[in-house]
Amino acid sequence: MNQHERVASTSAPADVGAILAAAAGAARYAPSIHNTQPWRWRTLDSAIELSAEWDRRLPAGDPSGRMLTISCGASLAYATAAVAAQGRRPIVSRFPHSDALATVEVGEVLSDHTAESELFRALMLRQTDRRPLREPAPTPEQIDAIRRGAEQHGAHIHLLRRDQVIRLATAADTARRLESADTARKRELDEWVAVGEDAPGVPDSTIPAPGGHYLVPPRFQAGRLPIDHSGGDAAAAYLMLVTDEDDQHAWLRGGEALVYAWAAAIQAGLVVMPLSSVVEIAETRLGLYRILSDIGHPLLIMRVGHPDPTAEPPMTPRYHVPMPS
Repeated sequence: MNQHERVASTSAPADVGAILAAAAGAARYAPSIHNTQPWRWRTLDSAIELSAEWDRRLPAGDPSGRMLTISCGASLAYATAAVAAQGRRPIVSRFPHSDALATVEVGEVLSDHTAESELFRALMLRQTDRRPLREPAPTPEQIDAIRRGAEQHGAHIHLLRRDQVIRLATAADTARRLESADTARKRELDEWVAVGEDAPGVPDSTIPAPGGHYLVPPRFQAGRLPIDHSGGDAAAAYLMLVTDEDDQHAWLRGGEALVYAWAAAIQAGLVVMPLSSVVEIAETRLGLYRILSDIGHPLLIMRVGHPDPTAEPPMTPRYHVPMPS
């Protein structure tokens, strides 16, 4: 399904059942760790229910389920955004019982859902752009819009200074070395990264070709996505997504906040690449915590900026599974 088909497939239905079905369908397009899509949606009498798909957790790279839960929070945000885009207020219950992360119901009619429709359209055009970014750097106004998107959904954005970006680059290099030396982690990456075009995971067609210049070394290299070698990555802004707590509730809300921050970036004409390796490994995550002077818990890094205008990365594949009731 291409970008325009994604948007067209969510035209507003009239009844509650159809609204929820459209929301669950849209939730499949959320970002997730290595595109594992570790969520499951099922229909209830008057709601849809989100739970984790533990078979898609990364046991070596994500033993606590931290990244899995963040990914599920992103899927929840897509579902609620889809309900609002169809002119109804989403009603969310988080952790309603031990086996579920959330339920979504359809609430009252919105008097005007123009903004919600525009935000949802931006989400359905979302892509992860791993290529070097271009001038100019994001403006303070654009960064503030991204910050508001996160803060309205329970998280905070910290714009890294240049000296902090250097420390981030060092942490990313350390994370890459530790990951390469861990046989189990490396095996997981081989399973999910640089896969074929029709398999869930990160296709090599979405990974930039070698030779790009980056402020922070990329996790994935040697792909097939063409890049412009004439520029660098100096205009990139690095934002740290931060939560007040470091538990499953905070991870779920952080995934929601990531999506709304990402939507604000898209609406500002910017692209985003999440950086998670530095928070997946305890040693480098502690280093990020110290960058913040212990004022919050780092959830994810967002590299934000203007894209290479010559082409767009292809879409990543999605699971196509029936929704059980």
